[in-house]
Amino acid sequence: MATLALSLLACGEVDIVDHDPLLAEPEGNLEEARERCGPLPPDVGPIPELMSAWAMGKVPVKDGEVSVRAATSSMVLRLSNDAVPCGVVLEPEPLGCPAAWSVDVTLRNASLGPGAFALGDHAQGYHLATAQRVDRACDRELDTGTFAAGRLEIFTVTDECVVGRLVDTADDLEASGATVEGGFVALRCELEE
Repeated sequence: MATLALSLLACGEVDIVDHDPLLAEPEGNLEEARERCGPLPPDVGPIPELMSAWAMGKVPVKDGEVSVRAATSSMVLRLSNDAVPCGVVLEPEPLGCPAAWSVDVTLRNASLGPGAFALGDHAQGYHLATAQRVDRACDRELDTGTFAAGRLEIFTVTDECVVGRLVDTADDLEASGATVEGGFVALRCELEE
């Protein structure tokens, strides 16, 4: 054993290699968002378990597809308890297991600044992707709908960030187990034309 230790010392530094990088927990973008955008207001609690928050200027579509929804100007908030990207179509595949959710909240023809907006007053909808472990398989689902009630409160809008909160939206997403109510600090994601 002493010979091994001496031979390691004689060779100089020893590099330690992490052989299990895929076992690491995904980090999301919230730390970067808080560094660039600042925190939520002191009286606003965050969306429970939120790990990723993005603000997009249009609806993402698959390569080669045409969508009427993507042709209109929109504000799309992508919120997730998993580390999800901003510029791809929301599908269950990028989600981890168990019990991951991601939701795109889309307000069409919306150019929102600070204020409170009743979701029912806007052409809006959501795409909700969920995943959960069932036995040894990952069960994935995609659901779409509109918010019957609720409001979006925007505190700050800059070139880099949208800071706000969703209020009274839980009833529409309750069956999925996703709790998408509370504050978010979202980084802007510019999608390619």
